[in-house]
Amino acid sequence: MQIDLFNKLVKPILLYGCETWGFGNIDILERVQLKFLKYILGLKASTPSAMVYGETGVFPLKVDIETSVIKYWTNLVQPTIHKITTKMYFYIHYLYINSTSERITKNFSWLSNIKKILCKCGFHGIWLSHSFANNEWLKNAINLKLKNIFITEWYSEINHATSFKFYKTIKNSFKMEAYLSKDFNKNVKSFTRFRTRNHRLPIETGRWSNITYENRKCNRCNITIGDGYHYIIECPFFETQRRKYVHAKYLNKPNYAKFTKLMNSYGDVEFTKLTVSIKKI
Repeated sequence: MQIDLFNKLVKPILLYGCETWGFGNIDILERVQLKFLKYILGLKASTPSAMVYGETGVFPLKVDIETSVIKYWTNLVQPTIHKITTKMYFYIHYLYINSTSERITKNFSWLSNIKKILCKCGFHGIWLSHSFANNEWLKNAINLKLKNIFITEWYSEINHATSFKFYKTIKNSFKMEAYLSKDFNKNVKSFTRFRTRNHRLPIETGRWSNITYENRKCNRCNITIGDGYHYIIECPFFETQRRKYVHAKYLNKPNYAKFTKLMNSYGDVEFTKLTVSIKKI
């Protein structure tokens, strides 16, 4: 509900008029949205953006901005519409494509951005011909392409960065996690922090101190690496607690496949017990 309110009340203000300035640097706007998401989830400012987007299923504002830019462009390129803005567009477009001077071309940043978006989404032919089925179709197609591009980049980031080693084992797909629609109490907040590196387990504190990965041992048993899997499934120190809060099916011949299923099981009883266990850890 908080995300929905942000989308309806705050985002329209942030993106007002973005159809014309959408080619500029929008990092400060992205930070506003990310700061809000981290605030409502109770996460620290240094939480990786990919984790915040992944947990909430929210896309960067860049997707909305570029979609709006193309939507506005489709309204300009209708040759049958006799508006001064349409006439002006075709005039500057003529200057843009026929200019041989790099200095003059740089003055058409907005047009260059249109071309960049269309080509990035695989619609170079539409840029050349200015012809497409209809405005709504192109807007929806661009929006879908931009989202798919972001999701591909998101998967690439969490699969290749070493800091996402734990997160990628428990995160199956890019979507808002179902547990966020539950009562967001202190235990659930601890669960979110546990998933997104907002904790003080050795696997995280060792990174702050530049301790090598293999030496980030559990500070309770000192047997193996102190990551989330170890504390919930293996650590002898939490054995009594584990038997009380974690279902036996996850502890019988445990492995990462079962652990992933546990971390994505949002049934009322199992999930409540798991959040309590994580809060105690």
